[in-house]
Parts: sequence; structure tokens; C-alpha cells
Amino acid sequence: MKKGNASANAGKASKANIGGPRPLLQGTTDARGAVGTRRTPRQRTSRLRPRVLRRQSHGRANAASRAGGSDLPHAPGAVAARGPEALSLVRGQYGGAKYTRRACATINVEHNMTDVIAGLRVLSHLDIPERDEELNAFYEKWKHDPLVTDKWLALQATVKRDNVVEDVKRLMEHPAFNRRNPNRIRSLIGAFATANFEGLHRADGEGYRPLTDFVIELNPVNPQIASRLVQAMIRWRRFGGDRKSCLRDQLDRVGSASTCSDNTYEICSRALER
Repeated sequence: MKKGNASANAGKASKANIGGPRPLLQGTTDARGAVGTRRTPRQRTSRLRPRVLRRQSHGRANAASRAGGSDLPHAPGAVAARGPEALSLVRGQYGGAKYTRRACATINVEHNMTDVIAGLRVLSHLDIPERDEELNAFYEKWKHDPLVTDKWLALQATVKRDNVVEDVKRLMEHPAFNRRNPNRIRSLIGAFATANFEGLHRADGEGYRPLTDFVIELNPVNPQIASRLVQAMIRWRRFGGDRKSCLRDQLDRVGSASTCSDNTYEICSRALER
């Protein structure tokens, strides 16, 4: 009987171990007497929780010290020290003087470029005096940095404003924009054509004309970028009314230009034949 019980127990043990050896918990030993070192998920979480809380409190303390210890809701630095308020800027809650003050405070604190760009993005959607003041001040400070200048151009080209087309035309004549610099072209014209759907496809068709004029001008100099830019207008059949006819006319303008490159001509002709 004892032998039978032993064999039965061995069979049960072998069935239990079909999925492989079970992880050892703290304080247990295996068949060789080795002490287990693995912890349960609850034990690991309880061990890490004090460390996470310390880091969170340390981060809040640093933010408060950078803010100068001010408790005023719109004091410089208060936005950076309060996560929900800074997050509201990114979420696009752009209404009223309340968010304008928060945006200006975020820009002026200058903890990092992410916060400054978030504040500028809030102001760039509004038609208020602070918008031009902060954008001009930002450019004067960072115009020596090419990457930041590219970001400054792209930010204004992707705003959701009724007169964004006029803004793009004005920036095309700005000293920061170089018609022969590929990065400048991508930051302004490319960003407008690919990341500002409302501005490009404005109801009056004015969004297509500056893009078409620039593609025709760029074709003999940089046909690769010109062929990429014109692809923003090839889905003209998906639109209706005046937009459809305007897109078709602009594609025909690009393809029939004397300076049109082979790649750009192929893209335009295929789009019109479909």
C-alpha cells in the first residue's frame, strides 16, 4: 500500500510539473535546497512604491523651487509646477484670457523647449496682440538655431486659423525662410501641405495657389521635394464642388509648366488620368 501511494503521489507530482518548474517564492527551497529569490507581483509592487513616491515628491519639489515658491495661479512658473494646468494647454483648451495668461507664463518660465512650444502653440491659434509679440520675441532669441527656427515655422504653418494661408504667404517672404534650404521648405511649405488639412483645402481654394506657385518655382532647383509636395493635391476626386475643380486646375498648372520635372509631371498626369 505504501508503495502504491508513493507511485500515485509521484504521478500527481509529474502531472503538476508538466508546465515546467514553478517560480520559487521568497523563503522557499527547491529539491536541491536552494533558497528562492523571486517575489510575487504584490511583493514587487510594494517594494517599488516608496521609490516611486519619493521620485514624485522630488519632482514636485524641484518644480516648486523653479517656480520661485509662488502660489499665485498665474505667476511665472506656476504652470510648469502644475501638471493638470500644463496638460490643458496641450489638449487645446484655448478659450479666454485665463489660458492666454497660462500660455504666456509657460513661455516666459522657459524650463524646457517643450513647455515653451506648448505655450506658443496656444497663442498661435488666437487673434490677439500677445500672439505676434511672443512669436517675434521667440524668433529673435532663437534665430541663430536652425532646428528651433524650423520648429517656429512649422508651428505657424499648422495652426487652425482662418487666415493661415496669408500667414504662410507672409512667412515665405520672411528672412527665416530660405527657398533653397530643404529643411526650411519642409518646415513651412511641407508642414502646411501635409499637416494642415483645413488650411490647404480652404473653401475659397486659396490654399492651393501658394503651394502650386512654389512647386512650379522649385521644380528646376529641387525636383525631388517638388514632386513630394505636389502629392498633397493628387486626391482631387475625393472632394466636391469648387475644391475639386480648383485641385484639378492646379495639377494641370504644375504639369503643363515648362520647368516641370519628369517625376512631377508623371505624378500630375497619373492623378489627372485616374
